[in-house]
Amino acid sequence: MAREQIRGVEGQSMRSSNSFELSIVHPETEMGPEVR
Repeated sequence: MAREQIRGVEGQSMRSSNSFELSIVHPETEMGPEVR
């Protein structure tokens, strides 16, 4: 049970970090190729 809970927390943290990075890189990546 504990291991499963830890895995769930790790998955949530990974998702939140990924979405956070995407939100920061997305505008830059969008403006770059789109402007070109």
